[in-house]
Amino acid sequence: MNTLTLPATALVVLRNAHTLIGHELRARDGIIGKVDDLYFDDQNWRLRYFVLETGGWLKKRRRVLISPEAIHAPEWNSRTLPVALTKDQIRESPSLEGDFPVSRQSEKLLREHYGWPLYWGAAFPGSSVLPPSAARVETTSATIKTVAPTGALEDSNLRSAKEASHYRIHASDGEIGHATDFLIDDRTWDIRYIVIDTKNWLPGKKVVVSPWWISEVKWPAAEISVDLTKESIEHSPDYDPDHSLTTDYLGKLYDHYGRPYSHDRDPSTSMAMESPAFENGCAIPRRYTRYGENHQPPLLFERVPAAAVSLALLVDNPDAAKGTFTHWIAYNLDPHLSGLVENSDLAGAREGLNDSGRIGYTGPFPPSGEHRYFFRLYALDCRLDLPGDIPREAFLDALAGHIISEAEYMGRFATPVQASRRK
Repeated sequence: MNTLTLPATALVVLRNAHTLIGHELRARDGIIGKVDDLYFDDQNWRLRYFVLETGGWLKKRRRVLISPEAIHAPEWNSRTLPVALTKDQIRESPSLEGDFPVSRQSEKLLREHYGWPLYWGAAFPGSSVLPPSAARVETTSATIKTVAPTGALEDSNLRSAKEASHYRIHASDGEIGHATDFLIDDRTWDIRYIVIDTKNWLPGKKVVVSPWWISEVKWPAAEISVDLTKESIEHSPDYDPDHSLTTDYLGKLYDHYGRPYSHDRDPSTSMAMESPAFENGCAIPRRYTRYGENHQPPLLFERVPAAAVSLALLVDNPDAAKGTFTHWIAYNLDPHLSGLVENSDLAGAREGLNDSGRIGYTGPFPPSGEHRYFFRLYALDCRLDLPGDIPREAFLDALAGHIISEAEYMGRFATPVQASRRK
């Protein structure tokens, strides 16, 4: 099974940013408000926060930032986003009123309060920011020049999707229209495409472009420039907002522009990981959980950078009641491996301490409901000299400054009905 190659007719699961606004957010103990805006990172074009308007359950209405990391099994049909938080956690969170745009220091306090890892820098899982040393190995298809607003808060890279969805779009040889929406991958929360309305130039035509085709963003002037000509955009495949994108459509789009097509940002260099046992974002078979044989699932590695000296693995569950639960730490794996067989003995590698208090892998064991399990692969520029019982935080500290590339794969597991718990 190769989950990186989809059938030509398969739907690409993308969500329109404007339709996410208005979704209700439900904490573990009740409704906490509705999505008022989306904040994305302008360096990596990834959704970082849902901006929540709390409504009347607090004495004073507040605007609160909720990371997608806290979203658990979205209920798309009812326009509800369950949040793995309580009302008390939100009530006691650091106040961000009067701090928009959000400073990096305020973000740090917020993420420390909820136990969310920092997404900037290479030391944290889920980060898309590569250290300077990685520039030799991986590059995006284009270098995006950004011009920040005058007086912008230092290190603040968050932008409002509401605001940016009205920006003017320029081709390499003139203006072509304006942005109307963003298409977001609901598995990774990456902004995959910008929807452009060309009605002032080509009546009735809408097109999509990848943010990685952007050549420059002028935030103060509300302008985005793409590395495409007006003629190429004029003859590009039309985008119909009433129909989901298919890989067949996207293949034609990338062929038209002469760009390699992949769900990855740079398919020729991006490291990838998958499992032949389950699809990305889908159910993990019971045999790989503590309800079953508790076996580590098989994994396949692709496009490991030639510069990698070792590989490391982290498996965790952000939906656990007491915060992120670590299921597996493994490091000093051979970078020439093409993957791991089921229940691998990890010859020559070492393993760290999981949150069950044991060394090695421990499978999913949610007490109730469905949880997400993230498998993260890191290519490192060194081997790690660490004790065998190293816990999560010390392991992440050891990765700092050594990550060349990383990949992520996610599976889900729901508590079996009337399951007999394994001790």
